[in-house]
Amino acid sequence: MKNKSSVLHAVLITAAALFLSGCATESLPPAGANSKDGSALIILREGDIVKISFPGAANLDTQQQIRRDGKIAMNLVGEVEAAGLTPEGLQKKLIELYSSQIASKEVTVALQTSTFPIFVNGSVVHPGKIMSDHPITAL
Repeated sequence: MKNKSSVLHAVLITAAALFLSGCATESLPPAGANSKDGSALIILREGDIVKISFPGAANLDTQQQIRRDGKIAMNLVGEVEAAGLTPEGLQKKLIELYSSQIASKEVTVALQTSTFPIFVNGSVVHPGKIMSDHPITAL
């Protein structure tokens, strides 16, 4: 009886892992994906790492991870809400915030990596939360 229970448990865990990995894959558009009007489909969220470059002021360049509260800390302007924006939206927001401090009105925001949590439960060696930066499968 224990053997049937173990097999059933393993099947349920595999099915749950496949379901969760399928959900993560759908929520992450491919890098560089564009909509019909040419705007990016990528939405920044907590855990993403963004690289921000100021061509006219290299001392302000930074690479940061978006914190759990959805913000990043920027020199001279402080906390900036980044989660929920597209890279282009964050770029426009930074241009507005830095308009009085930089001569060149250029800012480049690039998504370096995007991570998302996956929760593993059941009869596994290390149950709990793992972070993934790419879609994964149960295999």
